[in-house]
Amino acid sequence: MADKINCWDYMECGYGPDGILSKQFGECPVVTARTMDGIHGGDAGGRSCWMIKGTHCFNETQGSIISKMELCKRCEFYLHVKVEEARNFKNIPDLIHLLNPDDMIS
Repeated sequence: MADKINCWDYMECGYGPDGILSKQFGECPVVTARTMDGIHGGDAGGRSCWMIKGTHCFNETQGSIISKMELCKRCEFYLHVKVEEARNFKNIPDLIHLLNPDDMIS
């Protein structure tokens, strides 16, 4: 079985480890989200990016989890992970215990 792809590679955003934009502007918070390491087989938050505050998606820095959730639910990568994981998919209710409360609303 092939390794599961992380969001920064799937989306080719440039904000992943050693990404072209990471070198200039810094890595996306997903890359350092160690509390999400291993979720859906990803590195750090790479396969649970919808659970990370301040992600660099669609050429914009996103806000809190609540403020970006509608965008995430329509994201091609989110839908890819949801299909790929099927019954093992973990969403907000499954992962909320891993978060700092400020990540939800600030």
